Formats: sequence, C-alpha cells, structure tokens
Amino acid sequence: MYSEARRLVNLGYTTKKGKKLTFLNKHSTDYFKNPFERSFVELNIELFNYLTENGLMIPIEGNDASGGRVVDSLTLMPSWIRNLIKVDGKYLTECDFVCLHPNIAMQIYGGSKEYLNHNDVEIASNIDVKTVKIEHLSFFNKEVWQMKVSPLYTYYLATEPQMLRKIEQEKYNSVHKHKITSRKMFKKEVD
Repeated sequence: MYSEARRLVNLGYTTKKGKKLTFLNKHSTDYFKNPFERSFVELNIELFNYLTENGLMIPIEGNDASGGRVVDSLTLMPSWIRNLIKVDGKYLTECDFVCLHPNIAMQIYGGSKEYLNHNDVEIASNIDVKTVKIEHLSFFNKEVWQMKVSPLYTYYLATEPQMLRKIEQEKYNSVHKHKITSRKMFKKEVD
C-alpha cells in the first residue's frame, strides 16, 4: 500500500473530493496549513485496517436518512486503496456516474434538461470544471443560504429557476429542513 501511496503522491493524486493525497511523515494534521484540503495516507491506511481487521463488514442497508444506501467495508474505505483489491487475481472495477447528483436533482425536481454534465456547466458559467465537480458533490445538500453563496447558484438560477425554486421551497417547508433534498436524492440513487 505504501509503495502505491508514494507513486500516487508523486503524481499529485487528488481524491474525488479534490483533496490532495499527502503523507503525514510523523507530523500531526495541524502541521499542514490546509489539512481539510488533504487526504492523509497514514490515516487512510489506519481506516482500511479498522474496516478489515475482523474480516469485511456484511453490507448494511442504511435508514431513511441515508436513502437506504448500502454501507460496507468497501464503500467506506478510500478509493485509492479499494483500487488495490483483487478478487480471484483480478482488480475490482469501479464504475462512476458522471454528474450523478445534478442529474438526480433534474429527475426529482423537474429540471428542463434530459442530461447535464460538468463541462456544460463549466462552459455556461465560466467556472473551472474542477470547481464545478467539487461543488456538485454538495450543492443540492446545502442549506438555502449556503446554496446562494455557491458559485453554482447563479448557473442554476439562470438555467433551472423552477427546479431551484422547488428545491428551496421544499427545504424551507420540510420537517427535515435542508436535509430533505439529500434524503430524496439518496433514495433515488439507491432505487
């Protein structure tokens, strides 16, 4: 694992959430100026060991708050470590949906587009694609005031005003407040 981590760090590897893979090298996380923008190799390996020390977890279906999302040792471990796992001598294949959260929101809340991708948003909004991808991971799950300060808000206000209005109204009116959106989206993702 450490040799793969060294290789990835040397390549400047970043996680799907845009965090840079970094060695702690016996420092605490406080040693780094921007610890929340980093994913630490030693902590990732510690998590892997915890998740696998007594064998793999039996998959557990989550509750309504998580939309029934299935959780197990594989889904909880860092993806760069998961990519090292072999079954019957073959590496696992990870499939990732492009722009999943925005497309689920379009389906649930009546967006006008059949399909949306990060590059379209980049071009229309003049926001770099890396920022678009990172913002899309959390934009629809935020409180309304947080959505309004997101760089994506102006894009959705201009291109999907009815959808945005439905999401905002639901967040204001639901007993679950802003979390209602993520609950619905997780449920749709699991279904």
